[in-house]
Amino acid sequence: MDEFLKKIKLIDTLTIDLPISRNDFVNKMDTIVEEGSTRLFLNPFEVFSSSKKDFKGTVNYEGFKIKKRKKLFDRGFNVAIAEGTYTVQNEKLLIETEINGFNTFGIPFYILISIVYAIFLVSFISTMPSEFLSSVLPIFIIHGIIMLLVPYFMMKRSVAQLKHELERELYFLTKK
Repeated sequence: MDEFLKKIKLIDTLTIDLPISRNDFVNKMDTIVEEGSTRLFLNPFEVFSSSKKDFKGTVNYEGFKIKKRKKLFDRGFNVAIAEGTYTVQNEKLLIETEINGFNTFGIPFYILISIVYAIFLVSFISTMPSEFLSSVLPIFIIHGIIMLLVPYFMMKRSVAQLKHELERELYFLTKK
């Protein structure tokens, strides 16, 4: 499943070398990461938090698990979660990060939406006169495809945004 998600760009990786020690990196990560859960719907009032930190999650000396913190008027749907580990190589810190945009909420959604559209499709075909069916069926199929593709594009965009912002933040951590 992970290979399929990588192929459709819902999982991406980021590997970066930084000229910083592990201790300094963890201390600097603590300045931009608010301690908390990375679960999607766990804290609906997160947008009202007064914290100025950009990310939420956990950071320790073995690795990190973070997501972009929700803000009040944020247009994006931040579902991507970054999990990273770090190792020291040649006096540099090698950070290997996997960014996953497909959360478990997607499976029930896609199953439910497929069942609902299958039921509507069968009921339309069985009850509608054939002269109306040719005009309604294409609209119904296009609507179903859009309903299935919009969440995919939102998750894919969330992965790309988190990768870009994380790469930028990791680079600027060494400059501070």
